[in-house]
This record gives sequence, structure tokens and C-alpha cells, in this order.
Amino acid sequence: MLTYHYSNVENGMTLRRCWSTAACAACPIKRQCTPSKERRITRWEREHVVEEIQRRLDANPDAMRTRRETVEHPFGTIKARMGATHFLMKRLHNVPCLPMYGHGCSSAFAASAIVLTTVALRSR
Repeated sequence: MLTYHYSNVENGMTLRRCWSTAACAACPIKRQCTPSKERRITRWEREHVVEEIQRRLDANPDAMRTRRETVEHPFGTIKARMGATHFLMKRLHNVPCLPMYGHGCSSAFAASAIVLTTVALRSR
């Protein structure tokens, strides 16, 4: 078992440093792990949370699809109402489709956004 030795802050993240010379010396796969006498591990203090989320996503791969279907369209509509109407691409004709086309219109605002964008695309 690796022993905790100290923590330090790098780029605003608290990192924990762990190692154990005795554990490495007795380890049967030490040569595959490190050529030195010990292996020092650096982990973010909340990395266990990230690993738990990844484990849950691996167990249920449809979770992200469900999230996209239920959350991202309303979020995009709210974002558009707040004025963030640009795409993260250069030149509008490079955008393959509008996000609202695939999901249907959930409101009159979304419908008007589709009409206005279509008119803008035709005028170019």
C-alpha cells in the first residue's frame, strides 16, 4: 500500500503525493511499473469523484444520450435567448446543420430562430 506523504497546490488544484519504498520492493510486478526503487503517485484530491462518474457512465452508456436529448436542447435555447447565438466554427456554411432541426421546435422562439437562420443562409 502506498503511503500518503504530502499535498501541494498546482494550478489551483490540490495534489496528493503518495509512495512507499517498502511496498515497491516487495511487489512482484515492480519491473513493469518503474525502474527506480519506488514509484511516486500524484493524484488530484477529488480524482475519486471523476473515477466514480466514469464508472457509472461505463455501466450505463445510454446515460449521455439521454442527457443530450433532455438537457442540451433547452440549454441551447436559453443560451440563444441570452445572446450567445454564434457557432464555434469559422464561416456559417461550415456548420453541417442547425441543432434545432434534429429535435423539432419546442417553442415559438425556436421556430423563429430556424426561420431567421434559414433566411440568413439563403441571403449569402
